[in-house]
Amino acid sequence: MLSTIYELNKQQLSTKPAPHVRVAKSMMQLLARTRPDLPNANPEGFVEPRFIDELERGGFFEEMSREYGK
Repeated sequence: MLSTIYELNKQQLSTKPAPHVRVAKSMMQLLARTRPDLPNANPEGFVEPRFIDELERGGFFEEMSREYGK
């Protein structure tokens, strides 16, 4: 069943799992619904692209695409 789901959706998957501020902001808004006691935080503080950028500069994603395709 998982293989079937993967095959149906694999073209929509990102080959580079980059973090996005909009996703962090959305998650914080969802959490705020049930946890109003949480402090207001800057969503940009939860996004750290440095590690993904380093993998990209090193050719990791390109190599994985060649090796495994999409």
